[in-house]
Amino acid sequence: MRTRYRVLAGLEALAVGLAEGLRAFGVAIDAAARDTLLVDAPWGWAPPRLRHLCPAQMVVVSDNPCPEYRLHLLEHRPRALLHNVSIEQLAEHLQDPCLAQPSPRSSLTPAEQFTLRLLAHGRSPKQVAHHREVSEGRVKNTVSAIYQKLGLKSQAHLTLYYFGLWHVLMESGWEPPRRKRD
Repeated sequence: MRTRYRVLAGLEALAVGLAEGLRAFGVAIDAAARDTLLVDAPWGWAPPRLRHLCPAQMVVVSDNPCPEYRLHLLEHRPRALLHNVSIEQLAEHLQDPCLAQPSPRSSLTPAEQFTLRLLAHGRSPKQVAHHREVSEGRVKNTVSAIYQKLGLKSQAHLTLYYFGLWHVLMESGWEPPRRKRD
């Protein structure tokens, strides 16, 4: 028996169009299905929904280029996280879930990743210190390390980076950090 999927996205027209496209590739789409294809569009839409849905029954798709953002999505333990796939590749994965993608890699430590996430969501360094139960000075040192590792200059840049708006950063001369290859 084929797995049936419901398609959820922050943009209804995208969900409808994607469902139609997947049907054309032979994927069983059913609005009442228990398994879910969660499309992270617009970026930032998926994480709050992952808290309220059963992640083991979920395949998440996000084209956000930020590895720390995708690692955050993986913390919710979805069945799969697909990044930068065509509709044909998505259909192949849904029909053969054994097709896996490599996990994203970050040059940031877990504490730096968590700090980045909080700052990107508008928290001040003082609020981050309170949330992490560390001194504000330690948070400022962590932020400095993040800026240096990612080549960013402000909290606004951190937010643009985290939510995948790299093209805006690149217009001001920023270059994406080079990732080590396996």
